[in-house]
Amino acid sequence: LISLLYIGLVYARKKKSFSVKSIDTFTPSTKTVACEILRLVCPMTLASSFLPIILVVDSVLLVNLLQSSGLSTAEATADYGLYSGVASTIINMPVVVATAVATAIVPVICALLAKKDFATASEKINSALDSVLIISIPAFLGFLFFGGEIARFLFPTVTSGDNESVVNMLMF
Repeated sequence: LISLLYIGLVYARKKKSFSVKSIDTFTPSTKTVACEILRLVCPMTLASSFLPIILVVDSVLLVNLLQSSGLSTAEATADYGLYSGVASTIINMPVVVATAVATAIVPVICALLAKKDFATASEKINSALDSVLIISIPAFLGFLFFGGEIARFLFPTVTSGDNESVVNMLMF
């Protein structure tokens, strides 16, 4: 909303300097424009809905699997809470950094591929993969060997028994 207001203000101040030069006189119909918008928006909407759906399925499956392994409903729910609240948060920290690196490199690679500079694009892809590995491998080793210390540092209110469960989750 704030971005929309900002863009509106900038446009209102500078609308005289904005000029649209028409290449031809073709004006698409409202139906054509609506179909084009739907063609672009539907895949993005579907893609963005996958994560919430997966999280719901994940919660139901994990709690049921924990119960079928012999845990009570309360224990299974508590373990799922540790997984989703503590372990996932810790695991997602390096994932966010790695995703940011990968996302930042996409426009550069697309520009190089559009110019048909495949050698430089390949170098950039390899560089991005190296960056992700530089983040991922130490994070993996840190979770494997120092999971308890990381969990205690970031979540000091987690009890020692629960911290042991979090360590096992991080190791796996």
